[in-house]
Amino acid sequence: MLKNKRKTNKLKIVFLLCLFFFIIIFWKMFVRFEGNKPELTINQKPYFIGASNIISGMVSDVGTGISKYKIQLIKENEKIILEEKFFPAEFFSGKTNIFEHFFKISIEPAQLMISDGKAKLKIEIYDHSWRHFFSPNQMVWECDLLIDTKSPEIEVLSKQHNLNQGGAGLAIYRISENDTINGIYVGDNFYKGYSGYYKDPLIYICLFALSHKQGTETELYIAAEDRCQNMARIGFYYHINNRKYRHDNLGISDNFLKKNLPDFYEFFGDILFNSDIEKFLYINRKIRKQNFDKIKSICQTSSNKFYSSDDFLRLPKSATKAHFGDNRSYYYKGKKIDNQTHLGIDLASLLHSPIPAANTGKVVFCQKLGIYGKTVIIDHGFGLFSMYSHLSRIKTEIDKIVTKGEIIGNTGSTGLAGGDHLHYSIIVQGTFCNPIEWWDRKWIQYNIFDKLESSGT
Repeated sequence: MLKNKRKTNKLKIVFLLCLFFFIIIFWKMFVRFEGNKPELTINQKPYFIGASNIISGMVSDVGTGISKYKIQLIKENEKIILEEKFFPAEFFSGKTNIFEHFFKISIEPAQLMISDGKAKLKIEIYDHSWRHFFSPNQMVWECDLLIDTKSPEIEVLSKQHNLNQGGAGLAIYRISENDTINGIYVGDNFYKGYSGYYKDPLIYICLFALSHKQGTETELYIAAEDRCQNMARIGFYYHINNRKYRHDNLGISDNFLKKNLPDFYEFFGDILFNSDIEKFLYINRKIRKQNFDKIKSICQTSSNKFYSSDDFLRLPKSATKAHFGDNRSYYYKGKKIDNQTHLGIDLASLLHSPIPAANTGKVVFCQKLGIYGKTVIIDHGFGLFSMYSHLSRIKTEIDKIVTKGEIIGNTGSTGLAGGDHLHYSIIVQGTFCNPIEWWDRKWIQYNIFDKLESSGT
C-alpha cells in the first residue's frame, strides 16, 4: 500500500515536471516562431553620394528583437560592408532586449576606394525568430545610388563689379553641371542665381545687394552645391565704395499718437500698456520687425523672368522728405526713446497723388502691412522688387502684370506715417537697397543691361 502511494507520488512529480517543461518549450516555440518582420526607418533616403555623406536611421523588431543587421554598398559586383552588428538572444527567453537600434554611418568613397558611377545601398535586418524552418524573419531594403565626388566648376563671365554700400550689383557665371544650388554670398547673406535668361541653361545671373551696414570689409564670392552636396566657391573682382548715411531726429507728439495708434489695436491683443508711448515703442520695434520679416519672406520667391528693360520711374513732381539709410532718433517730450533705420525714400507730392508702377512686373502683395500701411509689392524678376507704402488707396490686384507707368494706387498716410507721402523701396532678394541707383539711367545701363548683353556668351 505504502509502496503504491510512493509510486503514485513519483508519477505525479514526473507528470508535473513534464508539464512544466512542455509549457516552457511551448512558450519558447510560440515566441520563437513569431512572424513579424523587422522594420527599417531611414531619416533621409539617399539617392546621391558625394565626397562625404552621413546616412542614419533605425532598425527595429517588436517580436523577438534584432538578431543582426548589415549595411552594404554594392558597386560593379563588389560588396563593401559599411556596418554590421550582432545582438545575441537570452538563453531562457529566446529574445534580445534590443528592439530598437539607431545607426549613423559615414560614407566617403575616396577612403573606400570606390569610383564615381552607379551603385546600390543594401540593408539587411534579422530577428531571433525560427519562423522559417528555424531561420529568422528578415527584411531587405535596397536603394539605387549615384556616386559623384566631383565638385561643380564655376566660370565667372561678368568682368567688373563696382558696388556701393547699401547698393546693388549683378554677376553672371556658368556652372559646369545641372541641378545645383548656386548664388552669391555677400557676407552671411545668400543671393540665389537664376538661369533662363540665356539659351544656355548653365549660365546664371545673380542680382545681389549690400545692406546699409555692409562696407569695404564685406567678403563676396560665388558658391555652388550639386545634388551630391559637393561644394565649390570662387572669388570674383569687386570694389565697394563706403557710404555714410544721414542722421535724422523725429519728434513724436501726442497728436501723432492719437492719429496713428487706433490703426494698430489689432496687434495689441491682451497686452497691457501703461501709456500711449509704450504702445508706440511696441509698434516701432516689434511690429516693425514682424513687417520686415514678412517683406523678406515675400521677396525670396521671384519670377524666372526679367520684366524690366530700362530705368525705374520716380513718383512724378515729388520732393524727397527722407532718404535711404537715414539713422532716425525718435524723441518724445525732449527725451530720446528709440532709434531705427529708414530703409526707403519718402516722396511727397500733392494730396493723394496717383502712383505709377516704377517698372513692369507682377504684383505679389497688395494689402495692409503694419507700420507700412496699405502696401503694394511688385516683382520685376530675378529677385528684384519695388515696394510702395502708406497708400490711401490700392488700385491693383494680386498676380496682375502691371506695365511701367500704370497707376497702382494713391499716396496717403496709412500705417505709421506722419503725413501724406509715398514710402518707396527697392528690395533685392529680401535686402533693402538704395532706390536712387535704379532711377539713374546711366547706372542701370552700365551695371545691369550692358552686362546682360556682353556676358552671356
